[in-house]
Amino acid sequence: MVPFMVERHMDGAVLAVGHELLLGHTADDNAAWLGARFTEAGGVMGRFAVCDDDTAAIAEEVARLVGMGPSIMFTTGGLGPTWDDITLGGVAQGLGLEVEEDGAALEMIRANYEREARRGNVADPALTHDRAKMARLPAGSTPLPNAVGSAPGVRIEAGSTTIFCLPGVPEEMKSIFEESALPAIRDRFEGREIVQREFEVAGTDESTLAPYLVAARAEFPDVWIKSRVRVMGSGFAIRICLEGPAGTRVEAARAWLEPRLRG
Repeated sequence: MVPFMVERHMDGAVLAVGHELLLGHTADDNAAWLGARFTEAGGVMGRFAVCDDDTAAIAEEVARLVGMGPSIMFTTGGLGPTWDDITLGGVAQGLGLEVEEDGAALEMIRANYEREARRGNVADPALTHDRAKMARLPAGSTPLPNAVGSAPGVRIEAGSTTIFCLPGVPEEMKSIFEESALPAIRDRFEGREIVQREFEVAGTDESTLAPYLVAARAEFPDVWIKSRVRVMGSGFAIRICLEGPAGTRVEAARAWLEPRLRG
């Protein structure tokens, strides 16, 4: 069973790649979804990062995040056939790997386009140069089936970190995650469950709660405790969030804290 630590603990990381994310044209809902599913599977997400469609920038972020030692890392976006889909090249550079055409990935792509042609989504399933580009993977990686779109996902073992490179299209990202990444995550964190509890207290001054939250952190150092202000019509409520390993500590922290804040 993998232990839970509140301070400086990092099971997972996400690197979202895309110029549109930095411009604010597209909200990074993928990272939020991955964080929620990762937590449900027993992992603790430690970092979200975003970078441009730039090989050097991707390489720098990959090296930085892998250096932090996450058990699982995800990249999203940049796996397609166009000129700016360069995530795998950046990942390879960040890990010091060559990029090479993968035969299994090529066959996946061929089958995906034939499937999409049968569905009427593409006119010609021919394996063009641009489509074959999606089969150029970091050396030693494993292509992952994509039941929704054209680009395979990719799994890479980088020391103690397993990297899953996923498409940016949410439906494709979720499909590959559920089929290929989630079983590996569950195996990695078998026997561990992260418990999350919330309650709300009325009020408009979050600072009045601070002494109680500090005391709760001292009393329950293995429980993550956070307050968030929420607008309710013309007034406010303060939501208290507690998170920690399965067992009695989260519930005990709530039982200790809630009556003091409501008192």
